[in-house]
Amino acid sequence: MFTDNITIDAVDDAMFNYAENACINGGNISPDALPASSGIFSIDNGATIDGTTGEITIGSTMIGQSYTITFTSSGNCPNVFMDAITINDGDDVAFDYVPNACASGGNVFPDALPSSPGSFSIDNGGSIDATSGEIFIGSLIAGQS
Repeated sequence: MFTDNITIDAVDDAMFNYAENACINGGNISPDALPASSGIFSIDNGATIDGTTGEITIGSTMIGQSYTITFTSSGNCPNVFMDAITINDGDDVAFDYVPNACASGGNVFPDALPSSPGSFSIDNGGSIDATSGEIFIGSLIAGQS
């Protein structure tokens, strides 16, 4: 009679995750959590990904496109896990003020407002309405920018 011992290994832990959405102007995208196993990342639709770290090169993606990221483990019991991410257009936060204002001219409002919601802030001790962008001239020192 012949006997043999067999060790049953667990399937590799290949789980990882990305945020569901990312903005095109947000910089490269890394996973929020990495797999516990070693292996390699890949991505579809022509995007570029670092096979080791899972960092997606944002410049290789397109607005509105969804991408499937796959991780294939390389242990004794290989496993495959997939996650998806969609690339969104970045918020439009551009705004504009007149370049010069007179201390006696009253408060200053932006000429153009951002199309995305947010809040305004100002440096150098000035005071600003966080919602409307109104700069309170009395809070500024003449000659300061």
